[in-house]
Amino acid sequence: METASSSSAAPVEFDDLVSRVHKGEVPPFGSILINPPYAAVKWERLLALPIQELAASKAHLHIWVSERYRREVHDLLTHWGFKHRSALIWLSAKKLHKGSYYEECHETLLFASRGNLPMNDVLKSWMTEAKNGHKNEDVRDQVQLVSPGPWLELFGVEKSIKGWTICPAFPAALEADEVLEDLIAEDEDQAESPEDDEIGPSETSSDSESAALN
Repeated sequence: METASSSSAAPVEFDDLVSRVHKGEVPPFGSILINPPYAAVKWERLLALPIQELAASKAHLHIWVSERYRREVHDLLTHWGFKHRSALIWLSAKKLHKGSYYEECHETLLFASRGNLPMNDVLKSWMTEAKNGHKNEDVRDQVQLVSPGPWLELFGVEKSIKGWTICPAFPAALEADEVLEDLIAEDEDQAESPEDDEIGPSETSSDSESAALN
């Protein structure tokens, strides 16, 4: 059977990938790495992603989240049929800015599993930025160490990564309503607004959330 991630192939369309898994042309994925564009889409569209159809019956899922969306992401995991197990803290080297609260200089990669499938290896639960702020570059090797293949990355920005299937966008039926760059600009304008605490998962987030989309 063909493996979609066996070489540095070009990024694949979400709908085509789901179709190929359904047809048995490529196997379901043992591990999925997700960096959701939280600020760019309605929460319901994340819930509607067919993660169950792409994942093997026993699989690992690694998903980036910041403190703002932590509770909602646990709902996502449950909806997709995964159970949260632990987390990796990625320490960023970004410069501090003035603000009203602790500035988040870290991001969290939640680890969840489907079925009884422990990690292949046990590693420390934190790592420091190593590759110019590109968190997915930093964690891919670690994901491959602890989680089974094939490996899939959703919302990836790279053109190709050896050993990985990269799927950069939503399914056609779930395309984002807004242009991501416009939302990031709005985040910067509203970063110091006191009403920022009331923002929900389907609305624009603060500048700390924009950093999660890099």
